Amino acid sequence: MFVELARKHNIALIVDETYRDFVDPMPPHTIFSPTEISETSWSWRSNFIHLFSFSKSYCFPGHRLGLIAASPDLLKHVTTTLDCLQICAPRPPQVALASPCLLPSLRQLIQDNAQALKLRHDIFRTHLPPGWTIGSQGGYFAFAKHPFAGIPAITLCKRLAEELGVLALPMQFFCDDSIGSTLESFGQSKSDWERWIRFSVANVNDDMVKQVCGRLHECEQHLGLKAE
Repeated sequence: MFVELARKHNIALIVDETYRDFVDPMPPHTIFSPTEISETSWSWRSNFIHLFSFSKSYCFPGHRLGLIAASPDLLKHVTTTLDCLQICAPRPPQVALASPCLLPSLRQLIQDNAQALKLRHDIFRTHLPPGWTIGSQGGYFAFAKHPFAGIPAITLCKRLAEELGVLALPMQFFCDDSIGSTLESFGQSKSDWERWIRFSVANVNDDMVKQVCGRLHECEQHLGLKAE
């Protein structure tokens, strides 16, 4: 396990768990449990840094209020960096979340949202046209590779928006060209990794997901593209 490997080599393990409330089953790991490591003397605080954002689970988009759980020895380096960026998070969400009753009262809403997103991911996976490949799904997004050889995702996304009314983002928006050489070492060509697209299922309803997949079915007919 990664936490054991990090502990063995005395390096910090940083885990960003913004979407932890949307993972099934819960909890996503037991690192905070003393039984996770066979040696009872080990404490997660020695080299584990847990990151969390309230934006997704608690619907605080735009306010960038987050959480860091780590030992004081590790946190002192984090706070030094934050002093160069931002003294503190915005005041309104701090005040809102300070109430001892607020967070527990929202847990049922979070669980309901997580279940709804899971079902929406199932719908997307079921209705996606043949030839499209899902690489990953979770939280708010799904990454899928389109089946049209020689067409970069950035080109297809533009045509999807202008001609079929489907708004999605190409993978190139989330990485630079250097990732191409890295993926090539795993047997993927540059033209292959350029075909990945990110779809969001968080800001649409179930019927809209079906409609999007239906329009993706129309790519060959209306866009004049031929799948492999």
